[in-house]
Amino acid sequence: MTDFTADLKDMVDLAVAQFLFRPVGPRTEIKWYYNFRAKSEEVLPQLQDFVENVWEDWMKSYLNDTKEALDKDAFSK
Repeated sequence: MTDFTADLKDMVDLAVAQFLFRPVGPRTEIKWYYNFRAKSEEVLPQLQDFVENVWEDWMKSYLNDTKEALDKDAFSK
């Protein structure tokens, strides 16, 4: 991604997401990796704070919500 809103637009000029899917028995394990490229060294502490205190919770919430939705889906069991 190269277009950002809110807090990130002043700190980041590139973000790359990577989803890894791995079969585990009848289910699928999903891991999500995200990398941000800071616009400058000066914003690194601010970006690190954002990732640790905001982004990480968003990411966990998204993955948990996805898991709950898939657990309810008869075709994903």
